[in-house]
Amino acid sequence: MVAIDTMLRASDLLNLKTRDVMLSDGAVHQSFPLRQKKTSQSVFPVLTLDTRKALKSWVIASQKREHDYIFTRTKDPHGQPITIGFYRTLIKSWVKAVGIPSQNISAHSLRRSKAIYLYQQGVTVELIGRLLGHRSSVSTIRYLGIDEAQAREAALTHNIFDPMPVQENQAGLADQLWELLAPKLDEYLTKNGE
Repeated sequence: MVAIDTMLRASDLLNLKTRDVMLSDGAVHQSFPLRQKKTSQSVFPVLTLDTRKALKSWVIASQKREHDYIFTRTKDPHGQPITIGFYRTLIKSWVKAVGIPSQNISAHSLRRSKAIYLYQQGVTVELIGRLLGHRSSVSTIRYLGIDEAQAREAALTHNIFDPMPVQENQAGLADQLWELLAPKLDEYLTKNGE
């Protein structure tokens, strides 16, 4: 959950320590600052409520201390973080356990999952790029796998010339604006003899 929510690379994820994600009172940060190892870009990964609950449960169950790595082998909860190779093996075993073919799944798949989900939900490429720590939108577009065919498809399916239905809240807003503007317009017309 932490890997998907934060969209961190494995190298950054596995180097997280308890103090990075938790306050001294045991509350888990909703967001926290992190300088990415690969790019030195600063990001502010986000942890949703469900992830914060799961992370807090893990920290308590594994008796993590402030300076402990979060993701260690269960035999030594105060030791070094798991290796990226071990992390990859864990992910492969998880996807096999739920019946997903594992040949196309990698540690990086977890980083990309939320980014792709956000894009499909209409979040802009620029915002997603900021969350990922990308320096340019071009990098994010490549990362999301957006190609020319998808761009043309989107342009064809969103016809600006189709009549758009007025939504209730838009109609209400127009009425409210007219109520505010009508007296001013009347006053202007009266004052200017029109």
